[in-house]
Amino acid sequence: MQLIDKVSVLFFSVFLIHLSLFSQPYPYFRIEADFSIKEKTEGTSSLSLGHVFYDINTATIIYDIKFPEKERILITDSLIIRIKNNRIVSSTKSSNLVSFSIFNLALSGNFLNYGLMKTNYKISNIEKEKESVISTWTPPKNMASKKGKIMLCQKNNSLNGIVSFAPDGKIISKQFFEEYQTFQNIRFPQKVVQIFYYDKSEGIKITTFKNVLLNNLNNNEIYNYRLPAH
Repeated sequence: MQLIDKVSVLFFSVFLIHLSLFSQPYPYFRIEADFSIKEKTEGTSSLSLGHVFYDINTATIIYDIKFPEKERILITDSLIIRIKNNRIVSSTKSSNLVSFSIFNLALSGNFLNYGLMKTNYKISNIEKEKESVISTWTPPKNMASKKGKIMLCQKNNSLNGIVSFAPDGKIISKQFFEEYQTFQNIRFPQKVVQIFYYDKSEGIKITTFKNVLLNNLNNNEIYNYRLPAH
């Protein structure tokens, strides 16, 4: 085996060990924070303010929105439910929004690899650019017609960016994680920038977090929120 091949194998092995070490679960089960969400698509823009709650045991993200109007949005891995005046106003199907949320990934210790080590995606390429490590993850062959590759950029033991592709190679979205702070051993980004690409336009969503709390035993009535009757 040539020297360059040996170096590549060694780097690849160290990278996988590094991901595994940073994928161990933490003794935390709740996270909450103040949030602001700014969204802009072609011709429209919006701003939402409030407080977000997530308990890893109930697997439900709860956005308690204060502005522009009071409402609650509950997100599970199968549904997005909007509630106003203690009444359900809409219920929409979703898929894996909780499992791959920054809240669940942070609490479970899988943020660095975006949870991909827990899926059937496999690393197909790793490159080092200055202080960053860029890894390419590809789906199994039997899913290649439905799912595209995902590229992760990691720097200083943190996930800095994600690029998601369609099966035909077109970019679907980009995410950037910024302004990391450490809360009781958990590295959590206080700013997330998401760019979505449509056929002839794009949208941007900027989420910021403040006053992050872990394992808060108060607010049980929200963490264990019961849906109102239809």
